[in-house]
Amino acid sequence: MKFRSILRQSAASLLASNGVYVYTFLCTVLLMRMLLPEDFGAVALAVALVGLIEILTTFSFNTVLIQQREQASLVRSVFQGALAVILLKVLLGAVFFVVLQSEYGPQIWHLFGLLMASKMFASVGPLLVARLEKRGDFLRAALVTGGANMVAVTVAVVAVYAGSGTYGLVLREVLPPVLIVAAMVAFQPELLPRDLRRLHRRQLRVVAAASTRLYFQRGAELAYMRVPLLMVESLFGSAALGLFSQATYLVTLVNRVTAIVNAHIATVFFNRNRRDAHETHTGFIWLFAANVVVALPLTLLLWLFSEQIVLLLWGESWLNAVPYVQLMAAMTLLLPIFTLLKSRLLGLRRNHAITAVYATGLVFLVLGLWTVHALAEPASWAAGLTAAAYALMVVLCGVVLWSIRHAAGLHGAAQLRAVRQNETRGR
Repeated sequence: MKFRSILRQSAASLLASNGVYVYTFLCTVLLMRMLLPEDFGAVALAVALVGLIEILTTFSFNTVLIQQREQASLVRSVFQGALAVILLKVLLGAVFFVVLQSEYGPQIWHLFGLLMASKMFASVGPLLVARLEKRGDFLRAALVTGGANMVAVTVAVVAVYAGSGTYGLVLREVLPPVLIVAAMVAFQPELLPRDLRRLHRRQLRVVAAASTRLYFQRGAELAYMRVPLLMVESLFGSAALGLFSQATYLVTLVNRVTAIVNAHIATVFFNRNRRDAHETHTGFIWLFAANVVVALPLTLLLWLFSEQIVLLLWGESWLNAVPYVQLMAAMTLLLPIFTLLKSRLLGLRRNHAITAVYATGLVFLVLGLWTVHALAEPASWAAGLTAAAYALMVVLCGVVLWSIRHAAGLHGAAQLRAVRQNETRGR
């Protein structure tokens, strides 16, 4: 798979995803003008609680499909594993509710129930999309996921306008997995495995081993994404969590727009070319440069004009989000670069390295939040610590990739010396 061969798919997929994100961004602006930070904080808290269950049940079966050679028995085994995980999620969700019921109000648990129901579909949808991406059909995959997000955010706007409040807002999170599965079943039924009752023990062992290796990487990623949200709500309140989560949404827009290339296409590209160092390096340099060109101007814009941007988009009721946006502006550049570095490590199958990077970032962020919670303006410190944590993880990924390349160069030089010594002895 040559880098030039992915350019057309990348351009088409980016065009489609950009159209989707412009629309969803405008709809999110409408939602923020109709609701308060506390409403967004409630949804973010419910998402974080569900995220705790995802940490315990994430096996990244979609990545297994991409990394392993596809065959019918493997696909069937992956889907069987996903169905087993769905049952585990239901059991853990019930346990969480029983144990933590008194800690949160009824509204949080209602939102929790809706999100848990959608996660049943979220276990299957990414597998169908991953099969499309592995075939190189990135545009169709982007249209399916983008279309689901467009419909979901439209329904959320209509529901909130009709007076449903927070319950309408949560539809933005609940509906996409359901719609993705429905679209794939309707238009790509051949991607569904046949006869799920048949068991292939060898393939099940392969899937179990591969998914277990990925489990810790994905679990560390989810822990990094969810645990700090729970800490922000616990230490600073739901309003602060709402401001924090929506500032995060704004500074991660570029990453979401470019994810179709940096995460999906890049992972497939680096995986297929992991033995071709020249092609991998060429693709990485071009993608890195493109991310800098796109993200750096927007980073400066958010940093210099954060107050004007917040007023223009969200109105005066969200002015308290200005310090968050300004302190987290650097994430506009850091996140796309981190996503690209992570995709390269995934292509090299260095899942343990990604796990270590996320674990380091999580420890840094958790300890930082606990340290600053008694200081002045602690919520603003939380925003700055989040940006610093991503900077740390970018540096760590770069160090790991440099060490891998350096080790490969030493190995190649040693092989060349051995060949020359053999030739000298032959003479």
